[in-house]
Amino acid sequence: MGRISIIVNGRHAEVAVRELTFENLVSLAFPGINPLSTGSRSLTVTYRRGPADRPEGSLVARENVRVLQGEVFNVTATDKS
Repeated sequence: MGRISIIVNGRHAEVAVRELTFENLVSLAFPGINPLSTGSRSLTVTYRRGPADRPEGSLVARENVRVLQGEVFNVTATDKS
């Protein structure tokens, strides 16, 4: 299988897998951040241009989504208040 080109937070990325987890996407967006130990941060993952059965949506910890060429992901970290 070839690599799949996606966009994460406005930056081009290539992956070699057909599915990505919430944790994979956080790691792509913020290298060095442990997605399972966020402390006072809240992480949000949204996507668009996804598969026909779920062309857009959001993910929470331990969820995954099938990846398509050109799919766009936005990963945000905000302080919990």
